[in-house]
Amino acid sequence: MSTPTTTPPVVLSCEDSPLSTTGNVLGILTFAAAIYVSVLVYVNSMRSASKRYSDMLERLELRYREAEHLRYKLEARQHTSASDDRPNPINHVRIQIALNCTVKPLGEAMRALQKFRGRDLRRRGTMDFQGRVRFVMQEDAVQDLLGKVEKAVGDLRDVADDILEQYVLLSSGCSRFC
Repeated sequence: MSTPTTTPPVVLSCEDSPLSTTGNVLGILTFAAAIYVSVLVYVNSMRSASKRYSDMLERLELRYREAEHLRYKLEARQHTSASDDRPNPINHVRIQIALNCTVKPLGEAMRALQKFRGRDLRRRGTMDFQGRVRFVMQEDAVQDLLGKVEKAVGDLRDVADDILEQYVLLSSGCSRFC
């Protein structure tokens, strides 16, 4: 008869290796650091939201005033011609198209910015907490609208420069290629 061979029992260990423990600790620290940085970014964006809102509102108001000034100059020149008292129909159409292309983006941007205004309407450029949160979430869209306003006012400025240059050249008795 042979003697049965016994294998030593397998001892299961629930202990982690030092490398595993180190990895777990570093993972927890990385997660905590990510949360900390997220909170800092959130707090800083909330703090500066009112300032950025005021800056955007000021930019929009400047472009609106510039468009109004150009409209006034163009309408004044539209009825004055060096050769006769009739307005130039081509220039009139160009002015109307440029003005129409400027009015829509100005209105859209103004409506977008007014959504964020605070309840205290006496203080210009102020926002309550909910307004700041909405502004931070939609700031890129408002920035795109302001870009459209800048482009439209720039196009209006180009039309105004061209028409006013024609007026100056015609009033001096010179053609464009003198």
